[in-house]
Amino acid sequence: MKFTVRTDIGKLREINEDSWLADGRLFAVADGMGGHNAGEIASALALETFSAAFGPPVQGAPGEAVTEALAVAVKLANDAVYAEAARKKAYAGMGTTLTAAYVDGDELWLAQVGDSRAYLLRDGQLTQWTVDHTLVQEMIARGEIDEELARIHPLKHVITRALGTYPTVTADVFSWPAKRGDIVLLCSDGLSAKLEPDIIRRILTQAATLDEAADNLVAAALDAGGEDNITLVIMQPLEAAGA
Repeated sequence: MKFTVRTDIGKLREINEDSWLADGRLFAVADGMGGHNAGEIASALALETFSAAFGPPVQGAPGEAVTEALAVAVKLANDAVYAEAARKKAYAGMGTTLTAAYVDGDELWLAQVGDSRAYLLRDGQLTQWTVDHTLVQEMIARGEIDEELARIHPLKHVITRALGTYPTVTADVFSWPAKRGDIVLLCSDGLSAKLEPDIIRRILTQAATLDEAADNLVAAALDAGGEDNITLVIMQPLEAAGA
């Protein structure tokens, strides 16, 4: 397993409200919201609670057990952020996205809440594996707008699902078998909102190492404006043949 992490405050923000997790098997990116300090607290608390609650399960556990463990960990993370927001007036309304990946041998699970993303690069092709929980994504699903318009829509930042904003939340949890050479990218929208998928694909495929890819992705997002915090985790569950 190879992986690397980058986070950057961006060009305009006064504080980095993103948080990340990478322990070799469990990885996550969380993008906090709720104003100065509160977003940072929401994302950090969510990942701390999520990681402690998840465990993770014993290696080789049945897929259903892993799926259930991820769902429970998301629930407890939501409980923690929601309770903290209710406890302190300054934190009212805070919340966070969560995009998490768990790797067990050649199987990879994802848990998704919000608009941070997971991409899969396989055989030179980039696929967005998560679905954004946003108003514009719902509009796309209804056929009201297309992907191109969604990128510039004035309501593109309206999130319809997040940790901590409501008493309950449902995560999208799913898995798929990893293939040798796959590269998985988790990122906050500080990256995905600034870079077209083809740019992300090109940077990932042209970089000699994961570290080089991570550096180049952050640099490209900054060059494209860099208004938001930028956080990413890149992992390669199974090394390419001959690596």
